[in-house]
Amino acid sequence: RASLENDLAAARRAAGDAVADATERDALLETRGDLERDLQDQRLVAENLQRRLDESSSREDTAEAAQHVARALLASQKSDLERDLADVKRNAERREDAMARDAETVAASLREA
Repeated sequence: RASLENDLAAARRAAGDAVADATERDALLETRGDLERDLQDQRLVAENLQRRLDESSSREDTAEAAQHVARALLASQKSDLERDLADVKRNAERREDAMARDAETVAASLREA
């Protein structure tokens, strides 16, 4: 009988140990699940940050390209305006010369008259 009681006590201890082990295992599995979810969340955050960085770089590249186009357009417009200004100056000089000739012609006509 004492042997049976010892076996029963050992079985109870083993059962208690098994329950404690199962409880610990469940807690570890729950912790593992929490850690896996946290890791997944961190991956999503990292992917989101990388996407935003890529978009930002793309926007910067686009802005840089737009600035380049704007500079080229302004340079072209400046060149066109300088050419137009030169044309206006030449035309003004021609008009002044023509007016001077007309004035000389009128003065000569008046002298003859």
